[in-house]
Amino acid sequence: MSKSAFHQELGHIKAIGGSAEGRLVLGESLLSVKAKVDISKMKFSANYDRVPLPLTVDQGSFSYDEKGVSVKNLAGTIGTSAIFRPVCTDADRELLFSNPLRESRP
Repeated sequence: MSKSAFHQELGHIKAIGGSAEGRLVLGESLLSVKAKVDISKMKFSANYDRVPLPLTVDQGSFSYDEKGVSVKNLAGTIGTSAIFRPVCTDADRELLFSNPLRESRP
């Protein structure tokens, strides 16, 4: 994912609230400033305008650097559907969904 595509995608996130623990590294020296983000714990809710339902993340980790984006152990909900994804990188664009309404029917 290019830097401009990543920044454009961030613009689709609105009304975000929650918490995250992690580390921001801006480079090894002032001559080489390259952002690297490692979030080890996250829990938040947001409106993502590409998805018509509220998004909640209950757990997961996130990494961003010049190589791309990676999410691990993502779990949460979109509307009433649970989502889980053990590992997701730039190349992966799908999540695993489970619908509690469908699963509770006989």
